Amino acid sequence: MEARRNQEKERQSQIFNVRTRLMGPGFCWFGSWAWTWHRSSGHAEVASHTAEPEGLTTRIYNYVLGGFGEEKKKKRQDWQQMSAQMDVEALNSQVEKQKLREATERRKEAAYGTNQVQYDLVAQLLDKEQAERTRRLAKKVQEYREQKQQLKNRCEFELWDPHQLQNEFPAHLSDIGPHCGPASLQWFSGEDLYRATCLRMQQEQFRYSLERQLQEQQQAKADEKCAGEQPGPPG
Repeated sequence: MEARRNQEKERQSQIFNVRTRLMGPGFCWFGSWAWTWHRSSGHAEVASHTAEPEGLTTRIYNYVLGGFGEEKKKKRQDWQQMSAQMDVEALNSQVEKQKLREATERRKEAAYGTNQVQYDLVAQLLDKEQAERTRRLAKKVQEYREQKQQLKNRCEFELWDPHQLQNEFPAHLSDIGPHCGPASLQWFSGEDLYRATCLRMQQEQFRYSLERQLQEQQQAKADEKCAGEQPGPPG
């Protein structure tokens, strides 16, 4: 078990990591010096002065840190500058788009506000027109009811007329009443339809007789007085 662990450590020590410039888990080669990186403390120290790695490790090391390094660095710088320029242009474009969007929204809000005011005016006019139409219709209905639908014109009005008895004709006005048919009895025992007229005529006749008697008495007294004043015949 210990032998296999040692073999794995030796294998990892021969692998060169291009990103961290480390050989294996804790070594870094620079020239002929081997640096050891302590992960816990974060410091590096020179392990030994040894020869450069050979084979595949040497070729990778020379490729990364050799003649292609400056070219890659220049390309990286050019790409960073181009990215920064593109980012500025993109930001300016986004700002312009945002301003244009805000201006468009303000114009839409202003147009919406104007349209809303117009819609409110139209709604008020429609409400007034509807109220006037309703008032005219109610007035016409009331006039029609007053003219065509009176209580007295209903066919069932006679059944519940509160003034029915007051509006009826008397049972007997005279012997020749127009509402009396041929079979109606017009004379009953003790009934005198002209009693008031007879009493009035009797009173007038009595007054006339009394006045005539008074006149006769006055005329008789006047005659007696005239006869007493005349002289007798000569003897």
